[in-house]
Amino acid sequence: MSETSGLPVSLKRSHGSAKVDLVRVHAVDALVKARDAGYSHVEVHITMYRSTLGQVKAAWKGTPAHPRGSGPIFDDRGTITRYVIHAGEGGGSLSSRRRS
Repeated sequence: MSETSGLPVSLKRSHGSAKVDLVRVHAVDALVKARDAGYSHVEVHITMYRSTLGQVKAAWKGTPAHPRGSGPIFDDRGTITRYVIHAGEGGGSLSSRRRS
């Protein structure tokens, strides 16, 4: 049984390994949209098609492809509780939770 942090769930995706650097941009966008809609405890799933887990991990820790991706991915209001980033090539996922 998998653990979920709550509803709603936000789904984002990118196609093509060249777009893997957008993973943080998707995360920031999810936070902004969920906060603006008044949601809390959102679990965000991002699928990076045609990207390996290694590429996804490097992009998550690296410099975003757009300055917008440099913003915070968590806030003090608990809008986002968890990001789950799925790699399309070879499967696998990366999970990032808000630290207390």
